Amino acid sequence: MNAIKLRGFIPSLLVLGLTLGASGGARAQSAYGVSVTKTPSVQTFCLGSTQSVTYTYKVCNTGTKEEFVNLVDDNGTASTADDVNIGCGTNLQPNTCTAYTRTVTLSNTTTNTALAVATANSGGAYQIVAVASAQATVAAHDCGGGGPQAGNPTPPVCSFNVTIGTDPGTGKTTHVVAISAQDADDGINSIVDAGSYNARFSPVLPINGAGTKSPISITAYQTDPTTGARVWIQITNVNGLSTTCDPVFAFRGTGKPESQTFTGALANTAITIVNDSPGVQSLKIVVNGVSYSPKQLKDGETRTIDISAAAKATNVVTVTTTGKPGGSATVFIGEPAP
Repeated sequence: MNAIKLRGFIPSLLVLGLTLGASGGARAQSAYGVSVTKTPSVQTFCLGSTQSVTYTYKVCNTGTKEEFVNLVDDNGTASTADDVNIGCGTNLQPNTCTAYTRTVTLSNTTTNTALAVATANSGGAYQIVAVASAQATVAAHDCGGGGPQAGNPTPPVCSFNVTIGTDPGTGKTTHVVAISAQDADDGINSIVDAGSYNARFSPVLPINGAGTKSPISITAYQTDPTTGARVWIQITNVNGLSTTCDPVFAFRGTGKPESQTFTGALANTAITIVNDSPGVQSLKIVVNGVSYSPKQLKDGETRTIDISAAAKATNVVTVTTTGKPGGSATVFIGEPAP
């Protein structure tokens, strides 16, 4: 996963772009939250056949205030062209949930991701207040006695939920990332810190998964909420296949704009900017030396940039905010568009 979070500045695989209120964010801590689960009707089928699969999505408002939630599915591909809108602007009252279903026909092992983005009217303007994602894998197996589909092994999956909350270690109001890691087929061997900064984990990493097939929960706290941070963990199963969870938070202060860089493979050849209110006015995004400069970004706007012409097997992506300080946005690098 690759998300960068910006406060008037930069975001990437996970998501973020939550804004602290004028009261220091204490209200947002308990007022807003969203969760999403995605459950397939079957988890395996025989290689060489086709299988009808119904996905059930459950989206919940876990806060105490009204929210409007958009839900999108990446359709198991790297292209944004075939992303599927599952629910658009669904009104959810506090502590309520809604469910959706979608039926598809699969012919091979498929992993896809659902992304829920919650907005709310705060201070007279709608802005993003919480984001969550969930992955699901349906595996094709050799029913003649072999293992998972040859040539298409399945790595662990990672889902996350981002809110404004309190770090119990410091008492500060900050970004809190609730991560769930699982490999239901083969089991998790390890979870390690792959290069995080300005972040604290509970439980402390590394974690020895000991082959467990049950979900492992991890909470990451942005240690200093006034400066950029990156949460970057690597989850490896017992067969050596890995997945990364990689949220980056960036902030635009009153001084010179900062830059943050993401390096690695991209599951999606698009960058999606979800602007907050107040949001950023413009960004400079450099992908493997090729510059993209989205300008005149409006508060609350969602804009997707196609970077397929610059994308490679391994990528270096740098994001810098420009314009007036004080705004915030979430930038998804290689994630489904909200």
